[in-house]
Amino acid sequence: MHAVDMTILDFISGRNKVCVIPPFQRNYEWTEKQCKELFDDIKNAAENDKSHYIGNIVYYLGKRTGASFSELILVDGQQRVTTILILLCALRDTMSDIDKVADVEQFLVNSTKDEKYRIRLKQTSYDAETFVSLINKSTPKSTSNNIYRNYENFIKWLKNEESM
Repeated sequence: MHAVDMTILDFISGRNKVCVIPPFQRNYEWTEKQCKELFDDIKNAAENDKSHYIGNIVYYLGKRTGASFSELILVDGQQRVTTILILLCALRDTMSDIDKVADVEQFLVNSTKDEKYRIRLKQTSYDAETFVSLINKSTPKSTSNNIYRNYENFIKWLKNEESM
C-alpha cells in the first residue's frame, strides 16, 4: 500500500478523473450534524489560514483506467468525498462571480463530452439521480434524501456567512 498526503481538491481534480462508489458501499448517510461539523471545521481552518484533515481516502484503480482517463474505485472515504462535492455544488450555486463558478465547476465535472465520464463522482444507484441533478443544476425527482437535504443545509449556511 502507498500513502500520499494531498488536499481533497487535489484528489478530486486532475485531467479526466472519475471516482466511483461501488455498489457494495452504503448509500450516502451523512446527516445535518456531520455536515455542520465539517462546514464549521472548514470555515475555521480558512479563517485561521490552516488546513483541515478530513481523513483517509482509500481507493484502487478501476479497469477503465488508461493513459487519458483514471477511474478510482472508492473503498473508504466515499461519505466525505460526496459531502465535499455537495458543499462545492452549494458554493457554486450561491456565487455570482462567473469566473469563480468556473473555478468550482472544475472539481465537479471533467471537460470531456463523453457523458459517462463527465461527472467526477459516480454514486450508488440509490443516490445517483439526486447527485447528478445537483451537478447539473436541476431539481431532482426526490428531495427527501440526505444528498439533497445536506445541499439545502449548505446553501443555508453559506447564505448565513454572506449576511454576517
